[in-house]
Amino acid sequence: MSVEKLPEAATVLTERQAPLCHRGGDISFRVASEADVDALDRLNMDVICALGVPGRFMRQDRPFFSGLIGCKDACIFLAEQAGKPAAYSIAARACPDIPAFGDNAANGGGSRSTGLLFGTAVDPPLRGLGLQRLLIALRMASLRRIGCLRMQTTVSPFNGPSLANLMDTGFKVIGLKRILDGHFRFIMDRPDLLNGITDIVEKTSKQNGRARRVLCNEESIDGHNDLLAAGWLGHDYAGAFETEVMEIIYVQQDMALPAEAMTREDA
Repeated sequence: MSVEKLPEAATVLTERQAPLCHRGGDISFRVASEADVDALDRLNMDVICALGVPGRFMRQDRPFFSGLIGCKDACIFLAEQAGKPAAYSIAARACPDIPAFGDNAANGGGSRSTGLLFGTAVDPPLRGLGLQRLLIALRMASLRRIGCLRMQTTVSPFNGPSLANLMDTGFKVIGLKRILDGHFRFIMDRPDLLNGITDIVEKTSKQNGRARRVLCNEESIDGHNDLLAAGWLGHDYAGAFETEVMEIIYVQQDMALPAEAMTREDA
């Protein structure tokens, strides 16, 4: 049964979530409060500095965090290790104050049944433990509990690990635009596969050789834009994101067939 307030749904899930074992101490989860705003701000800055590339991760400041805390349509998941913030992750339901990322009516972008996943910041020493994937799963589960039937998120085309984590959990690239910080972000969309909405796959496109691959680098932005504007869908990726050599595999949406979900890991 769905509940009305997202923080309530998130609290239930974090209370059920087992700690993540780590040699530096178990990592536990809870919903952030106003008392955590300074810690969230510091963690955001630490991640931006560690990545070292402008625009790869979005700046989120104290007013941003304060505006979300206490909102019935948003919540901030906080992971802690030994009482210190290890990661945070933001979820929200699309509403007039928090508009959806995608603006195409066909993808549900303007509906309150659309759940939004904002950035996940992981303390640099704790990257690679699977925290982001766990927080993706927690956010989607909390959004389902308040009736969201579709998920949307954004990610920098140059943030390979985050892009791979999202695509591995069923997100597809549906757009590319500059948003709040002025840098390019992929707009990504995912039907809620656990509520009976079918995914779309590119079987026919692959069989007919109609897939296109575009590198994720500054020189290729126009290539992504052109395909997305022409109605192509970023369905998968190829390459090693650890070495920053990564491609998005695009397929034509009109050639995609409704089918059972084909994702590496259904969160």
